[in-house]
Amino acid sequence: MGIARSANTGISLYVDPIGRVHGQTDLFESDIRIDNVLTTDEITFFTRFGDLAGNGAAFAAFMLILASLKFSRRSASLDPSEAQV
Repeated sequence: MGIARSANTGISLYVDPIGRVHGQTDLFESDIRIDNVLTTDEITFFTRFGDLAGNGAAFAAFMLILASLKFSRRSASLDPSEAQV
């Protein structure tokens, strides 16, 4: 599947499925490019499963916050006279 990149002030180009770059423009260059972009009906991993890495990181952060709150409450509630030496 090819990729078309269009930018107002950056580099615009088309990359074919093999990785060859076509019609690359320079920075701040006004131009009109017409190219055939091949598409596919194949469902990608990201479309099928979503943002697993982002959701997993958010879940891990949430669990770490819960664990730290539980740990800080437990250690803060200890009576200093009950501390083991």
